[in-house]
Amino acid sequence: KGLPADFDRIQKSLTDYLDTKRSAFPRFYLISDDELLSILGTSDPKAVQPHMLKLFDNCKELEFARGRSVVGMYSDEGEHFRFHTPQKAEGPVEDWMRSIDEAMQDTLQRISKSGVYHYASMERM
Repeated sequence: KGLPADFDRIQKSLTDYLDTKRSAFPRFYLISDDELLSILGTSDPKAVQPHMLKLFDNCKELEFARGRSVVGMYSDEGEHFRFHTPQKAEGPVEDWMRSIDEAMQDTLQRISKSGVYHYASMERM
């Protein structure tokens, strides 16, 4: 009776812990418990790389600069863009992944605005 009850308590605690991480960064709901544990179980920010296609639509990998700085993203087709502002991959993974998400949105919005602004004055092929 004691061992199964301990196992259930530990399983419940683990599930609650993963749910707090998923609440902090909702894209973590897109990956399995095992995949999330593999990310959380290491201090290496590059541990998210194998899971990027599940976390971000058509984003295959992050571009890391020296240290723990994330400077851009690559798509599955090899397309690339650099963030307007590099992001530090430090602290809790859910926090810096949220900053990556915000940097991605900000950068893509800037690229889109620039494209719309320059569209009328650009020469057509």
